[in-house]
Amino acid sequence: PGASYAPPLSVADLKAAVEFFLNRMAAQPDRFEHWLLAPGSFYWGIPIAMESPALEQLRQYWQSTFNEELVTEGGTTSYAVFNSMPVFFSGQMVRMHHKRLEADFLDLRHEVWGNSPLVQDNWSKLNQTQLAVAEPLLERPDCPLDVAGLTIGIDICADHC
Repeated sequence: PGASYAPPLSVADLKAAVEFFLNRMAAQPDRFEHWLLAPGSFYWGIPIAMESPALEQLRQYWQSTFNEELVTEGGTTSYAVFNSMPVFFSGQMVRMHHKRLEADFLDLRHEVWGNSPLVQDNWSKLNQTQLAVAEPLLERPDCPLDVAGLTIGIDICADHC
């Protein structure tokens, strides 16, 4: 109570970060020809409609656990959040790896884990405009990653793919 809420990065923010890395590597392609770059993970989210069953379940949980009303950003939305890491090789993004297991400290007044069955079963309740932009980023290729004849395991915070 009393602490201000900082929303997750938006889809546009995540795409801008990816473009930043791509542009930097494109400026000197020979320099990055054999580089594998995994710059860390990004905590981002897609707004959920207020009538979403996922948000209603979140509201009930918050009320029963903390005996106070759920507060959502702007009174109209909350977020399905993800923890994702772009992986680049030779100047190209080769994977957007998503943390599978919830281990982040979610602000449950505003956020629900995007990879939870609750959200996955109610995918249509996400903001469809932002979801359309985010869908290419949400593809889930198998792990590990094969790059230049090497097999590489990718992990975000004890996910162990």
